[in-house]
Amino acid sequence: MIIPFIQWTVWSSWEQIGERFLGGAGVAATSRDRKILDLFAVEGDGQMYTLQWTKEERWSKNPLPREIQGFPTGAQVTATARTEQHMDLFVCDSDGNVKTLGWSSLAGWTDWELIGRQFLTETEIATIVPNENTLEIFACRPNGQIYNQLDCKLGFGLEAHPELDIRRRKF
Repeated sequence: MIIPFIQWTVWSSWEQIGERFLGGAGVAATSRDRKILDLFAVEGDGQMYTLQWTKEERWSKNPLPREIQGFPTGAQVTATARTEQHMDLFVCDSDGNVKTLGWSSLAGWTDWELIGRQFLTETEIATIVPNENTLEIFACRPNGQIYNQLDCKLGFGLEAHPELDIRRRKF
């Protein structure tokens, strides 16, 4: 006799965490390990903020460092973790430029870097991390074409030139 196994999924109730963001703000989340959770969102002042949860400190809200960012209200943030020691953020600014910011446990936050143009301000960036040395991003331009860009770490502090790694695919 075969006894069927039934698995039930039970969702918890919605719970307010940390501080508040602008109503309806897009939130990106990444977890570098089981002890740390990072959330990112753009506030009404155009600055990107992070809420970080750790077992020891619980929730803390901090602005990301560096120059005035000026992202549009409602900008879609994408966050990904390559390893426990490295995170990457992606967002389109008010001119439709794709910008990225990285964090590492050794160096902290990098400066914002422009890596693409000619997108809409509300463009969502999708990412995959095939391995800790490779990150691939995807975005759709206003003409409906999906573009991608590959970032490869070659080791010894060298990086591939992004302009050589861009592969365009039309869907």
